Amino acid sequence: MLNLEKLINYRVMKYLENNQMYGTLNTFENETSLTRLTNNQRIERYNLVELILFDPQKLLDPQFYFNSYQSLKNWINTSLKLFQDELRVLLYPIFLHCYFDLIEKQKNERALEFFHKFKHDHLEKFPTELGLLQSITTKRQMETNNFATTTRSKKFNIILSSHSFELYFTFLQEMELDLLNKITYKYLNIRVISSNELRRYKIVDDNDETEGEKLALMTGETFEEIFSINSQKIEWGLLKNCIEDRVNEKRERELFEKKERILAITRKRKRTKAKQFVFQEPLNRTNSLIPAPKLTIQENNRRIEELSLSIDAGENNLPSICMFTLFNSQNKVNSVDISKDSRYITIGCSDSSVRYWDLTKQLEKKKSKKTNKKPDFSKVMHGHQGEVYSVKISPLNHSFVSVSQDGTARLWSFETDHCLSIYNGHNFPIWDVDFSPFGYYFVTGSMDKTAMLWSTDSERPHRLFVGHLSDVDCVKFHPNSNYVATGSSDRTVRLWSLSDGKCVRIFADMKGHKSGITSLAFSPDGQLLASGDEDGVICLWDIGKSMRIRKFNSHDNYITCMDFSVLNGNILASGSVDNTVKIWNVELARKNPIDIQRSKILKHKFQNVLLKTFPTKNTPVLHLGFSMRNILHASGVMTSDIPNNQEF
Repeated sequence: MLNLEKLINYRVMKYLENNQMYGTLNTFENETSLTRLTNNQRIERYNLVELILFDPQKLLDPQFYFNSYQSLKNWINTSLKLFQDELRVLLYPIFLHCYFDLIEKQKNERALEFFHKFKHDHLEKFPTELGLLQSITTKRQMETNNFATTTRSKKFNIILSSHSFELYFTFLQEMELDLLNKITYKYLNIRVISSNELRRYKIVDDNDETEGEKLALMTGETFEEIFSINSQKIEWGLLKNCIEDRVNEKRERELFEKKERILAITRKRKRTKAKQFVFQEPLNRTNSLIPAPKLTIQENNRRIEELSLSIDAGENNLPSICMFTLFNSQNKVNSVDISKDSRYITIGCSDSSVRYWDLTKQLEKKKSKKTNKKPDFSKVMHGHQGEVYSVKISPLNHSFVSVSQDGTARLWSFETDHCLSIYNGHNFPIWDVDFSPFGYYFVTGSMDKTAMLWSTDSERPHRLFVGHLSDVDCVKFHPNSNYVATGSSDRTVRLWSLSDGKCVRIFADMKGHKSGITSLAFSPDGQLLASGDEDGVICLWDIGKSMRIRKFNSHDNYITCMDFSVLNGNILASGSVDNTVKIWNVELARKNPIDIQRSKILKHKFQNVLLKTFPTKNTPVLHLGFSMRNILHASGVMTSDIPNNQEF
């Protein structure tokens, strides 16, 4: 039997924490001798003697694994609900390592029996991982499987309160579960902290109003290392003298002059001097950390003119949406991209080809009333040796990049309709590519767990970003081009500095993403980062504070694309394979962030965060992007049945 006094003490402490009575809580802890210990002290206290006295012969009996896991599961399920959810996070990593131990000891049949008996405890939250786990049935497979080697070489990061930690190890001691004690010590990195310390690590705890059970984190770094990385100062502001500031200056000047004209008569009567307009540049502006060609005067003026004509999008002024639907694709289309000025549409296909349409030529052809069967506004180009997974048009509109299953990236010209350059560096398929907002540089993410920075005039990568534990599925440039964000199947998002290639942010939340990251988007001011996953969940991160401020959950399937409205960034658009486009109120999310320093009593009622849902006609959305005038471009492939002899 567990000590009843400790359970009562736990409930009292939980009450004091929830009501922010920290002074009383500290006094009570001292009086009950449940004083705070450092993580190492606690681990040594509970594990040193156990490891010395541990009998290795127990591990020879596979039934010992069954009994130990079942005992832990039953204890957690019958525990007080106050700490039941917190302790349940231990089950998944212990389940994994029990299975791997049995495989390692060549108890293959018993390992599969163990898997099928307990897999339903984790099937809902970890379907992909369980599929990989089931395929590992021998010791040789375990030694060569990427998932197995990563799981055995890295530790799961788990946060437990001091009370739950005491109860957990008291249970292990009283039940003599030496096996679980060994697994905990060897494969789990448990951080024992109070609610006060929880804020320090920017990990959202039970005060989080979003739904969802905590999951164990595996990032490859300890909590201390994550805190050290996320504490670095980064310059997330836009570049000095950026186009956005020039547009805002132009608008403010026009508004100022309009007011001055209205007040001109009043000033004449009072004989006062007219005020001079002075534009205040935001203080967070920064310099470029990487060398890059400057935009031409013509390109600068074109962007300023386009942005000046944009209409601010918001809750009361939703953006117009232009949907481009592809028909008769025969399921060949993997990716779509549309240029900011709506001139070009590019697609990457599963037959290793890339194709683009020049819509201005199409318009000219209609006006000239030509009747050629094969219009010249569409081009098909070949060169890749595998499926093309992603395409991205240069912001300068003269070329685009494609990435493929063959592990290469190719630069294509709109003017010559030929491949200009081939970029080799990745050892496995490349999943995604993104151009810098100023062109010239682009970044790729691959199955080899890395991302690479390239420039269009060099066939060798300039930077190699290493740190993810699984595929890098999506990449995105920061608006100031000094940073790159990467999303991975390991459920984490990382921010990298281009100046030195180091990781400066790790966005990993115990109540955040529960599946792989599939899409990323930066707000125009560079402060916010949105990440979407396979479950249709969107997390909104504050880059400066290194924490999640909002979680959107409305899509029924994985997120394929996202984008913020230009200039103010008050609107976030998301597209999914559930055949919908959703519009989110980011302005409201900014004003009402999740504050982990507050108790559950102070609840924020977020209403009208989802502003609008636009369903498509059997068309999964593959691309979303706001034009310079704040018109939302969307594109997808209709999935209705078509005759096999038709092509798009």
